[in-house]
Amino acid sequence: MAEVPSAKTRLVRNGADFANIVKAFIGSNYIGMPFAFLQSGLGLGLGGLLLIATVTDHCCHLIVDCKKELIRQIMTKYSSQRVMTAADLVIQTHRQKRLERSLTYGDLGLEVKSSHIKWYQLETFPVFFGQVTGAFEGIGTVIPIEASMEGNRHNFSKFLRTALFLVSLILGCFGVVGYLRFGDNVQQMISQNLPTGSVIAQTVNMTLCIGVAFTYPMQLVPVVEIIEGWLFAPGKCCGPTFDSNGRSGSVQSNSQSDPLLLDDDDEDEEEESGGEKLTVAMAIPDSVSAWKRNLLRTLLVTASGAMALLLKDDFAYIGAFSGAVGSTILAFILPCAIHLKLYRGSLGYMVIIKDVLIILFGLVGGTVSLYSVIRRMIHQVSKHL
Repeated sequence: MAEVPSAKTRLVRNGADFANIVKAFIGSNYIGMPFAFLQSGLGLGLGGLLLIATVTDHCCHLIVDCKKELIRQIMTKYSSQRVMTAADLVIQTHRQKRLERSLTYGDLGLEVKSSHIKWYQLETFPVFFGQVTGAFEGIGTVIPIEASMEGNRHNFSKFLRTALFLVSLILGCFGVVGYLRFGDNVQQMISQNLPTGSVIAQTVNMTLCIGVAFTYPMQLVPVVEIIEGWLFAPGKCCGPTFDSNGRSGSVQSNSQSDPLLLDDDDEDEEEESGGEKLTVAMAIPDSVSAWKRNLLRTLLVTASGAMALLLKDDFAYIGAFSGAVGSTILAFILPCAIHLKLYRGSLGYMVIIKDVLIILFGLVGGTVSLYSVIRRMIHQVSKHL
């Protein structure tokens, strides 16, 4: 019989899981929210923030449901290859838990200047759309966070919705208060509106730097895993070549040392039974030298640091560009497209229409936002020439 965790253990586990979800969705983009509300207007901005938060919440649940459906399909395919014995059922349970841990997205005192306040700004609203979509940046980490909540997954929906509400409240309050205080003079980063050289300004900038330094690795991990797969996976340009049997030696997961699905003994058993190896996620061979992977990560950090220094005067527009290109695809388009593919043939017409509308929302919103951001960036550059 499983041991019932104590109240203190449950409190610590719930606090850790909730903190992981909140951190996944909040970075440094909140300092650009007042400028985002300048672009949208107060009323249109609040409505847009609520809409984007709602759609993001729905798509987060959708992508987790897709992960569960993919695991179900994989396990069904495995069990259909043989007559299941009691030992096979134990192995299947072990493999299902390993998949649940290992799958990722890639595998799957206010002075109100009322005369300057505008309630809607249609022309520059697409910039706001890109900024706010980019601010809800955590959907790429939702699957591993949900996977880490073993024994506590029943609280995932509650924690996710509470975290998104809290993040929306922070972004909304920060944006509204900053916009009301500084009006048309609000800067792309609200910290630039603070008195230059003051203690409060230096403190804010220092804490921002510390926050970015500690949270940057979390944001870089998915990028590193994808690029390492492109470069170092078996058969790739910098990876080991396959032998005559199509093998490349032992492999390890990008995120943990044990294989994603099969132990060596399980692999031999699958081959003897004529079954198919159910490898799902990307794996990097042990033969790839650590210095190669560390060099890649150093180059990525250096390149992103150089880009940040070069584009420091366009913080809001870079955030909007990232949101228009990357976040709309990750948060709106891919979850619904994956959902339509995995559940094809079993979805009702209303669900299909809903998924298609969200995909169109992401496509149209991202395209219009990207066009508007590029125009504004060209305008900003031309002013400095």
